[in-house]
Amino acid sequence: MLVALTGATGYVGRFVAADLLARGHEVVAWSRPASDLAGFPGPIRWVLGGLDDAASAERLVAGAAALVHAAFHHLPGHYRGGEGADVAGFLRTNLQGSLRLIEAARRAGVGRVVFLSSRAVYGPRLADRALDEHHPLAPTTHYGAYKAAVEAVLRGYGKAEGWPVCSLRATGVFGLTQPIERAKWVALVRDCRSHRAPPPRGGTEVYGPDLAEAVHLLLTAPPAEVAGEAFNVSDVYVTHRALARLLGGPLPPPSPGPEGLMQTTKLQSLGWRPSGWPAVVQTLHALDRALAI
Repeated sequence: MLVALTGATGYVGRFVAADLLARGHEVVAWSRPASDLAGFPGPIRWVLGGLDDAASAERLVAGAAALVHAAFHHLPGHYRGGEGADVAGFLRTNLQGSLRLIEAARRAGVGRVVFLSSRAVYGPRLADRALDEHHPLAPTTHYGAYKAAVEAVLRGYGKAEGWPVCSLRATGVFGLTQPIERAKWVALVRDCRSHRAPPPRGGTEVYGPDLAEAVHLLLTAPPAEVAGEAFNVSDVYVTHRALARLLGGPLPPPSPGPEGLMQTTKLQSLGWRPSGWPAVVQTLHALDRALAI
């Protein structure tokens, strides 16, 4: 199957690209002149372009059986809050660019679309209900609002037309990537190696290869089960204190307990099984060894 992938050179996109290639799919992906195209486990056909280039969207999806949309334009070094002072430009590139891409995929006859969304679409969890896919959406950031807007368009296509397009709402993502310095927890490992306590922090995480497995399931599930739907993808709550303890480094103060843990029953009903805490331990120690070289 030929899969068009946006954001392939990004942190999350690399996990998705590696999984698609390992499964024997052909991958066509956007790139920029400055993109790092190294470190992929197989050949990718690169199309120069991005969310701000309408013509490149047409070239990207031509002949593709599926589209995985993980691209996100933001200020360097800032993911949430990546709009900076230019909210209109942020929405023009990300929201309008995503809608152009989705419509180009529809015109090209692309059979399946998976949009990488975020837990940010929910905003604060309501105290009287679980954070499952039926929880109301009340984003409190421009990032979350953009994700929710794209989700709404996909839901309309899926429910009105039966087009098997869906959204995957992810929490934080961890795992080894290329280059290694882009991996989550690099600063924490270096702090521990220098006998400095990392800052206190905690958050829900999912292993990168597990997220890629979720994408695969959504690309292959029966169309009626995904058309217009959204799926949570999350796994474990991880604190810097717990990671520092694993490395034998100085411990930061305890972080507040987990709040708003997303339920993933819906995704698990398709066969998804997350790796859990062992993947955290394995990744952290592999990262520690890699940074020691």
